[in-house]
Amino acid sequence: MTGSAEASEAGYFRCYSVRPEETGCGLGLSYIVGLFTFVPLMYPLRITSVYEYLKFRYRSEAVRMVSTIVGMIATICFMAIALLSPALALGASANVPLWISIALFGAVGTLYTSIGGYKSVVWTDVFQTVVIALGTAIIIIKACMETGGVGEVWRLTQEGGRLDFNRFTPDLTVRNSIWGVTIAHCFIW
Repeated sequence: MTGSAEASEAGYFRCYSVRPEETGCGLGLSYIVGLFTFVPLMYPLRITSVYEYLKFRYRSEAVRMVSTIVGMIATICFMAIALLSPALALGASANVPLWISIALFGAVGTLYTSIGGYKSVVWTDVFQTVVIALGTAIIIIKACMETGGVGEVWRLTQEGGRLDFNRFTPDLTVRNSIWGVTIAHCFIW
């Protein structure tokens, strides 16, 4: 289900010179950390959420409420950005006022999900992943045709410093070293 999000994230980080295998290492590491820390902790307690665990751990409804409110605020901020991004694109390309495009995307998303259910959301993710993969393949093919072939693309990327596969330094101040990106993605997920 998260295929389109993963494809979008890989494209975003590619723009900023982060290789997908680095983000994948962090994602895989986060699953392993979760498997050996959160699952053994929460499963025997029959707890279904982190907020429930915080109430149980600190014996305080206030801690649970504060953490729930912080989680809700973070989700609302994320959804605001997720809704604003396509609304800005529609406004810029079709000259639609921002408030109309926000309302339009919000209404379409809500209606689509409520009528089609979760299954429609999953199929939309599948469709988005296919479109992103095809678009990436078309861009690569077009770039190879325009520049004179794969060899020329390889030469240009090497000259531009984009083929640096030896960023294994443990120094976390180096931009996009494999260790820095892996650790960051472990905590992001």
